[in-house]
Amino acid sequence: MPLLLIVAMMWGPTPAAAQLLNIKPTTAPGAFTVFANPLANNTMVFRYVFPATPGTYYAFALGSSMDDLDVMVAWYSSQKQVVLSRRKASGHTMPTDVGANQDLVYLNTTKVSDRIMVTFMRPMASKVSQSLSIDVTKSQPAVWAVGAVSGDDTTSAGGRLAVHGAGGTGAISAQWSNPTTQFTQFGSKVTTLAGVNAPVAIDDTAASRALVRAHGVLMVLAWLVAGPLGILVARFFKKKLGIWWFRIHAGLMVVGALCGTIVGFILVYVAVNKGHGNHMSTKVQGLHGIFGILVLVLTVIQTILGVVIDKLFDFRRKKVPWHDVLHWWLGRCIVVIGILNIPYGLYVYMTLEPTTGYVWIGLVAAWVVILIITTGFFQSRVGQVHDHVSKA
Repeated sequence: MPLLLIVAMMWGPTPAAAQLLNIKPTTAPGAFTVFANPLANNTMVFRYVFPATPGTYYAFALGSSMDDLDVMVAWYSSQKQVVLSRRKASGHTMPTDVGANQDLVYLNTTKVSDRIMVTFMRPMASKVSQSLSIDVTKSQPAVWAVGAVSGDDTTSAGGRLAVHGAGGTGAISAQWSNPTTQFTQFGSKVTTLAGVNAPVAIDDTAASRALVRAHGVLMVLAWLVAGPLGILVARFFKKKLGIWWFRIHAGLMVVGALCGTIVGFILVYVAVNKGHGNHMSTKVQGLHGIFGILVLVLTVIQTILGVVIDKLFDFRRKKVPWHDVLHWWLGRCIVVIGILNIPYGLYVYMTLEPTTGYVWIGLVAAWVVILIITTGFFQSRVGQVHDHVSKA
């Protein structure tokens, strides 16, 4: 950007600015407000207004999900300096520094009371992703987030950022360049500064994460508890439990596995929708989402097969029919896929809560070992028991 243009912008006529976001995150020190103003040379001026709290980053991004985001981050360092950083999100890992493609031109910083106002500009075209270029003629999806900067990296544009503690999504309307407030001059007060605490954007992070946690709990109960126990009861306890083996087996599989999977799927579907994410994105979820859909579909098929087999049951039979064998092996396959998909899901969840994720993976591994030992014990002592198979 030529020096004369920067000087002209800083000392020339005051541009009007659209207020894009006005947020009061539930877990952040205070409101985060984003203003923007397009210039005639296909450049956009941004102003972030946020609390002067060292070590807390404030990010605004064009894009709808972590699949593809062009992120502009600012924070107030422990050395009382404002740091700007341009980042690229392309999956479930933290957005990475774009290096030479920063394209952020710092203009000015002013501290007003307990707030920082940092003004910078960037081309409307995006070097990060062409699809994320600014287009003031149409509505565009946007994402915001607030989180912590690593203590050792607070002055580096490539510093390490923690997973955001607050965040949300929205859309910039086609009128996002129309003036709703003014920059009185670059580096000075925003005329509506007194009103920046009014929350007009929703922090949906806590609600989304609660849904994800509930999804995880239901899937653990379905495929680490109900599914394996249902198989153990059907395989080893027919004689001891009598008719109750079938009732317990059906209850565990229908209420625990089937209903748990369906409700868990609905919960995570709502959570992903809150973030405007892609349900089948392998960038964000790896294969976890695909395996989850597979488990859901196969569980429905397996339940229908179980009902049909029950209707076809003949106590005079002399051998186990093929559809029973199919039911056994399909059930085993579903349980194995369900169990394997749980640590896969925890790996995705670890981007939100790394320490908790490792603890859960350890507990899952320990429980799987217990299930294997238990199955081996009953197989050696009891063996598989068939129901009503005549030896004649």
